[in-house]
Amino acid sequence: MTTYIHYGSSKFYPFFPVKNNSYFTKPEGGLWASPVDAPLSWEKWCRREHQQLESLKEYFKFTLTEDAKILHLYSANQLNELPQIDFSGNIPISSKNLMYTILDFEKIQQEYDGIELHLSEEVFPEDADWSYKGLYWKLYGWDCDCILILNTNVIRII
Repeated sequence: MTTYIHYGSSKFYPFFPVKNNSYFTKPEGGLWASPVDAPLSWEKWCRREHQQLESLKEYFKFTLTEDAKILHLYSANQLNELPQIDFSGNIPISSKNLMYTILDFEKIQQEYDGIELHLSEEVFPEDADWSYKGLYWKLYGWDCDCILILNTNVIRII
């Protein structure tokens, strides 16, 4: 069973419902965490980038219930199968060629309790060339091996 760690608070507080954020790869709401033993953990990212180091002082750990339904992402190609927000008509012309994928988190949470990104285990297509945009670029801002919890009922504080 995977143990996850959330930094920035020593206690779990119920989070706001997940809502789409049309111009960003992350939704509003939810709970972000990282597997404690992840090769590209949240803590390692913070230390490498010299970001949010103070937040590492407070944390809590949790596991998930056995019935938690988690969407595991290992490849950018998986994103093509997920509901996405079409924002192409709502952004400036100069931004229309963005390489990002904006997922429809409100639809995804109807089927899944969370989304776990396995950035360090990404599977690249055999025919990928230099222009291939992997998970790091498609979900820009999801900078580490992480999980986004969409449903508080699957969290078990340890």
